[in-house]
Amino acid sequence: MPKSLRTFLEDCQKEIPSEIVRIAKQVDPAHYDVTAIIKHLGAMKKFPILIFEQPLNLHGKVSDLKLVMNCEISQRKAQIALGLPKEMNRTEMAEACLELEERRIPPVIIDKKSAPVKEVVKVGRDVDLLDLPVMRHHEMDGGPYIVMATVTRDRKTGIHNCSYHRMEIKSRNTTGCSASPRHLWKIYRDYEDNKLECPVATVLGHHPAFNMGACYTGAFEVDEYEVISGYLGEPFPQGLLGFCVG
Repeated sequence: MPKSLRTFLEDCQKEIPSEIVRIAKQVDPAHYDVTAIIKHLGAMKKFPILIFEQPLNLHGKVSDLKLVMNCEISQRKAQIALGLPKEMNRTEMAEACLELEERRIPPVIIDKKSAPVKEVVKVGRDVDLLDLPVMRHHEMDGGPYIVMATVTRDRKTGIHNCSYHRMEIKSRNTTGCSASPRHLWKIYRDYEDNKLECPVATVLGHHPAFNMGACYTGAFEVDEYEVISGYLGEPFPQGLLGFCVG
C-alpha cells in the first residue's frame, strides 16, 4: 500500500500512541479555534498530533472532512514520517534529509481508476471550497487560507514543481495565490505568455514525507516528484495527467 496520511497516523499510533489526541467537540478553524488550541498547548510544551473530528467548514456546518494538525511538529514525528531511527539527533537528521533529496526515485504512472484522489471528483458548479474546514491563522489575516503544497508542471520539460503559497478563499470556486517570482511564477508566466491555462494542483492531506519533500528548493531542472519519492522511500504514484496523488 502506498504511503498516505492514514499510514503515517497508523505508524504513530504504534510508536507514540500518547501523542495522538482526538477532539470530538466542534471547532471553528476559520475563527481561530484550532490556532488557539495549538498555541495554548505549545505554551505548555505539548505538541501532539491533533485530529479534529467535527471541524466547521466555511458554511459554518460540520465538515465531512476531519482536520489533522501537527504531523511534522516534533523531531520524533519527523523521524517516523521519514523512517529514521529515533536515536538520531538533529544534525544527523539534517544530513539524512540531504541524502534523501539526492536519492531521487522516478514516480510511477498509474491509471486514474487506481488513484484514490479520483474516487471523488467534483467539477464546475459542484465545486465548493466553502465545504472545506479551512483555517484562519493570524489576527490580521484577510480571510481563511489554504497553505499546503501547490504542484505545477513546466510546459517545455514536463518536470513537476512543488511549493507552498498562501491561497485565500475568495468564493466557492476561486482563490487568490501569492506567488513570488521563483519557480511557480516562471512556469505560470510561460503558460500566460503563450495564452495557455497553467495546470495546477493543490495537495491536501498527504503523508508528511510528501509535505517535507515539497519544501525542496533546489535547481529548477529537478523534477520534485522524484525528490518527494526519495523522501517517501518509494515511487510517487503519478497519474496519467501528472497530478494524481494518493
